Amino acid sequence: MPTAPIRTLIVDDEIPAQTRILGRLEHRTDIKVVGVASNGREAVEAVRREQPELLFLDIQMPGFDGFSVVKGVMEIEPPLFVFVTAYQEHAVRAFEAASRHLNLPRAAEELGVTQGAISKQVIALEDFIGVRLFVREPGGLRLTNEGGSLKEAIAPAFTTL
Repeated sequence: MPTAPIRTLIVDDEIPAQTRILGRLEHRTDIKVVGVASNGREAVEAVRREQPELLFLDIQMPGFDGFSVVKGVMEIEPPLFVFVTAYQEHAVRAFEAASRHLNLPRAAEELGVTQGAISKQVIALEDFIGVRLFVREPGGLRLTNEGGSLKEAIAPAFTTL
């Protein structure tokens, strides 16, 4: 039985960036773009209205940036976030934030959300990619062998920035 396409929202303040992402997704039968937002406030409203499962999110936008969007939707059923940016410093910031968030209490405090909201994101990511990346332990998460392998595989992409 075929599965439903992944409901996806694109958030970027630059029309050429929106167009590039849409172009990469338009022929995918496993993804359905349910909306495009041009700023953070529109993004939060669209997430609440459209309930996407996946969000391509620009980090640097005027006013309400991508990190503010994450904070704004974590208490509802949040989508998986894919940060997109043309700026190296923002890519590094996103990677550092993700790395710091292996400790659930610290991550929750830093993001201003509940530990449960972060746990839902981790579980949704693991379900989405079909790999268990973390082992839940009191006070945080520990990378599994697969999670460690993924970290090693993607690390070179960030050291070249």
